[in-house]
Amino acid sequence: MRSEKEIVEECVATYEARKSARAPWDAQWQVIADYFCPRKASITNSSHLPDGQKEAQIYDGSGYYALDVAVRGQTSDIIPHDQVWFSFDPPPGMAGEFRVQQWCQQATRLVRLYLSASKFYPQSYEFVSDRTCFGTACLYSEESDLDPNVPVVFRHHRIGSYTMAENADGVVDSLDFERRFTARQLVEKFGREVASAKVRECFDAGRGKQDTQFTVLHCVYPRAEAERILGKMDGRNKPYASVWLERDAKQPLRVSGYDEMPFSVSRWSTWEGNEETAPYGYSPAFMALPDMRQLNLLQKCLDVLAEKKANPPLLIPTGFKGDIDYRAGGITWFDPATGDAARPQAWGMEGDYGLGVQRADQKRSQIEAFFQVNMWLAISRMERANITAEEVRARVGEQARQFSATYTLLVTEWLTAQLMRFFRILLRRGILPPPPQEMVSDDGRGNLFIPEPQVLFSSRIALALKEADNTAVGSVLNLAGAIAQMAPDVMDNFNLDEMIRGSARNRGLPPEYHRDPDEVAAMRAARAQAQQQMQQAEMMEQMSRAAANAGKIPKDSPMMGLM
Repeated sequence: MRSEKEIVEECVATYEARKSARAPWDAQWQVIADYFCPRKASITNSSHLPDGQKEAQIYDGSGYYALDVAVRGQTSDIIPHDQVWFSFDPPPGMAGEFRVQQWCQQATRLVRLYLSASKFYPQSYEFVSDRTCFGTACLYSEESDLDPNVPVVFRHHRIGSYTMAENADGVVDSLDFERRFTARQLVEKFGREVASAKVRECFDAGRGKQDTQFTVLHCVYPRAEAERILGKMDGRNKPYASVWLERDAKQPLRVSGYDEMPFSVSRWSTWEGNEETAPYGYSPAFMALPDMRQLNLLQKCLDVLAEKKANPPLLIPTGFKGDIDYRAGGITWFDPATGDAARPQAWGMEGDYGLGVQRADQKRSQIEAFFQVNMWLAISRMERANITAEEVRARVGEQARQFSATYTLLVTEWLTAQLMRFFRILLRRGILPPPPQEMVSDDGRGNLFIPEPQVLFSSRIALALKEADNTAVGSVLNLAGAIAQMAPDVMDNFNLDEMIRGSARNRGLPPEYHRDPDEVAAMRAARAQAQQQMQQAEMMEQMSRAAANAGKIPKDSPMMGLM
């Protein structure tokens, strides 16, 4: 196996090569940040404070607005912190196991509880912001022992601070990121004994030097089998390697590992370049950048024209005597004997301000369209006030389907991966209750394991995308109901129980509100038995009354003879 020095040297060389390949992307991200997100505009231009000079070059904030609406809309409609937006369902083949369903519901409640305390939501806002603005975003989750109520800490890595690589399936499985540590922070996290001599010197010098910053590099990548001792699961033998090091000193700080990938990288959409293109994404800001540049220039021209109309430039005859009074109601004297040529007059006012405003509005609409602002403000921008709830759902569902492609990437690359990692950590730490015996499975070689539950999403966007299924169910049932008046057995073609269960799930009904199918079957059996007993009782009562009435008929009457 390789030494720590060899591992560190390889990590630094790999990072430098990937960072060099990322340079063109850095330049493009910097331009995009300047126009759409100035608070993140320190990619190639390092800045620790807001740069008023740079923002003074932006004459129109439509890019800020469109990005802000899109980010807030996604966070509130996909991962709302105050609503139920996901749940765990039994693994495939175990949906009918009631104890498994109950355990999954308990796991869902605990994961939601601990997720709120783990900085997931504020860090996810930055994640969604990077993904929407730059097309690429990274969220990292690290186990923590500092607070028992916070077993996992989430951290968003800003764009331009990391490099990455994909595996053969196009999944990002290697990540290297830079982070600045002060000498004190570095010693607190890794210990004084592993730090470089320079760090120890600054730390030992006291508070005056402990704030000196150093660049730390963290490399995460799949560990080759040749570098692992199979069967051992300590840090150096886990499937994913974790290498912390001081970049400048090439000093190893910690060589360990992870059971599963600790980070999630998601792209808005993939960039279809040549085979050497870095694995970074493409975003609405890339598409809106030409319009934003034109709008910025156009707005600058309109501002100049508006200023000229408010305070117009003047032509003053060379022989003019006296002062020009620019005040409202001011009086300026001139000699009328020389004609109008002697009078000061405004000039250079030929620009068509109205046409410029119209053109600027067209550019703003195009920018908002790239960020799908109408979808995030669908209800507030409805034309009519008396629109029905069904029509609202249909419109929102139609607009949400335009977002479905990137939403699928968001779910597969980010949400599912992070939720399942969070779930596994809580299970390993004993925070989740022990799984029921029904969940224990055998892999066929005598090894027992717990199959992972399925993740179901029930946010507003997820439900809007499922609205097509609900519409199909309603349409089919209406058609079948009309036909059933002539042919009642037509309803035998449908599993009505599953249809209503599926529609309820698609509308966001929590799983705990569903009755267990066995319980439903028992209720129906009891109801059928009660109805049968009631019918038997009614028959007995009718026979009893008939017998009583028969006793009142004279024996020699014709009726008794017939009976």
